[in-house]
Amino acid sequence: MAGIYRESKVEIKAQFGKLGVHTTEGDILLFINDNPGISQREVAYKMVLDSGIVTRHMRSLEKKGFVTQVVDPADARRRVINLTAKGQKTVRGLQAILSQWWQELFAQAGVSDSEQTQADLARLYQVIIQKKKR
Repeated sequence: MAGIYRESKVEIKAQFGKLGVHTTEGDILLFINDNPGISQREVAYKMVLDSGIVTRHMRSLEKKGFVTQVVDPADARRRVINLTAKGQKTVRGLQAILSQWWQELFAQAGVSDSEQTQADLARLYQVIIQKKKR
């Protein structure tokens, strides 16, 4: 699995760059999209990234106009990350890139039921996330 992850990053780096993001920034944007109302601290924790790295990428994403951070009305100590319209458009582009990459990989590997394989991988991911919540 680690090999697949590393190779995917190598192969999609240039395509993400065309959308104005580095691979880790793209990962963060996709994660924010999948987790509305998340804070920067939660992004670092749930993505298992160093908080300093997340801070650096969040500054870059804000500067580029992909995200905003606002004070959570329910907790003034917490800042909620939101995708801007530009960020949402970029996420759709990132999703298309990743979808194409996986489709090509499945085809090259002769995976006959790519939908089932994707569903299996999604279930594995959910198990990992649930373990982190404990």
